[in-house]
Amino acid sequence: MERELVLVWLKPLPERFANLAMELREMINETRAFPGCLEASLAVSEEYGEIVIQHAWQSRAAQDRYLEWRADRGDLIRISEMLDEEQYFRTFKLVEPE
Repeated sequence: MERELVLVWLKPLPERFANLAMELREMINETRAFPGCLEASLAVSEEYGEIVIQHAWQSRAAQDRYLEWRADRGDLIRISEMLDEEQYFRTFKLVEPE
């Protein structure tokens, strides 16, 4: 099975940090319920002013459907408006140990 891991680093505007962290906590529950999501988590560092999102997907196609859904809802634009820097987004293929 080919699975995908997604890591996203966000640097919110300082005055939007708490609001974005709270909104993302709610969004993680929606992500976990989305078809094809294997897991999703959120890490917050007030010290560094950063938020990290991690998702694991059954396939790249499932991840793509999720991103389209978020874009159609306007979630991605709304989040980008709260950022101090452009998000750092990477996708990896999960490799099973032999």
